[in-house]
Amino acid sequence: MNERARSLGNKVVKCERSQIDFDIAVIAAGASQNYYGIQGAESTFAINTLEETIKARRFIEDRNPERIMIIGSGLTGVEVASVLAESLDASTYVIEARDRLLPQFSQQTSHLVESALARKGVNVLTSVQVSEVKEDCILFSDGVRLDCDMAIWTAGLKPPDFVENLELPKNQGWILVDNYLRASFDVFAIGR
Repeated sequence: MNERARSLGNKVVKCERSQIDFDIAVIAAGASQNYYGIQGAESTFAINTLEETIKARRFIEDRNPERIMIIGSGLTGVEVASVLAESLDASTYVIEARDRLLPQFSQQTSHLVESALARKGVNVLTSVQVSEVKEDCILFSDGVRLDCDMAIWTAGLKPPDFVENLELPKNQGWILVDNYLRASFDVFAIGR
């Protein structure tokens, strides 16, 4: 059976063309890219799935971009920047809205990672807000424009529509679970 689940409740998973009764359900739906309503952001490359990563790699192999912008400096953005800097002869930029790379980590960690990226030739822009992504540039809220040949979005995730529509307790859209990953008596949730 190859179809998407649409809803879950009363011991039934309703799918696109069928429904399945269950005793125990495990939700492992992953996440969706969060573009925060920024115009043009959905046209950027993402690397959250194998298919998206292959698409980005093919673009790099076919077009040999000279200026690559990575929007978001969490673990994914930092890793992508590091790999690209080691494997391509391109100007690579990491763009972060907050005041430092890896804002979820300590300042010391952020500083060490920024220094490591700088040694690899990665340009880091912090405290800048992307207002629009165009095919050939990134526009910032202060009016500055930065030309680019490729933009990769790593700035955030949100729950997929399936999870958002579930009638389960949530925190910022994510399913709340106990220490055993149980969301309710007969539903478990894993991942993010």
